[in-house]
Amino acid sequence: MIRRVDVALRMELAASPIDRSLALFEAAVMARCAASPTQVAGRVRASAQRPHRLATVGEQQEQGLLIEFTSVAAARRYVAAIAPLAPDAHVETRQLGCRHQYEVHQVTVPSRFEPMISNRLRRAWQASAELLLDEGRSVHAPKREAIARAAWRAALLVVGPGRGVACIRLRLADLRAVDLLLRSAALLGLPAKAQRRPGGYVVSIDGVDAVERLLDEAGGLSRRAVPA
Repeated sequence: MIRRVDVALRMELAASPIDRSLALFEAAVMARCAASPTQVAGRVRASAQRPHRLATVGEQQEQGLLIEFTSVAAARRYVAAIAPLAPDAHVETRQLGCRHQYEVHQVTVPSRFEPMISNRLRRAWQASAELLLDEGRSVHAPKREAIARAAWRAALLVVGPGRGVACIRLRLADLRAVDLLLRSAALLGLPAKAQRRPGGYVVSIDGVDAVERLLDEAGGLSRRAVPA
């Protein structure tokens, strides 16, 4: 059941209409949610020295490989989000492992586009994150709520719901993504919390009602919409 909820949810989220004003922000959140602890540590060390590549699930970075995900729905959504910047971006699926095989879905672009895309996504992250924190002007309220929904949609696409319909557990390595999700949940009136765990953090939302509200806000499936 949990697997069915996970796959159905991600496919529904990937098919949600894209708000072009938030598409690059959503892609930036996806990149941070996909980062491993090793990549986050390396990114912190490198940030003061030179522009860094986008985070990926794997440890090896190849020319033209922008990012990779464990979910094909996430990869397709990411491609759709960055399409105006990189119309040649596409998804390549690879099977890895020996005894226990698994798939990764890589988003590749012509290597000359990588610095430009990285720069644009960083700018989109910064602009939307700052607006999310701006509580001083009520005129921003609808936009801030849209940012909060986009952040959770991106996280659910990349990480998946974790425990299914009664609670959500997102394992993340990037502390800034964790903070963004907590602030987004608070803005939407959702009871999220975070706990430190080996290798990163777990962001959780408990209770069927709260999970249904989150999935509705993110544009996904409610529990009642998923077949048993």
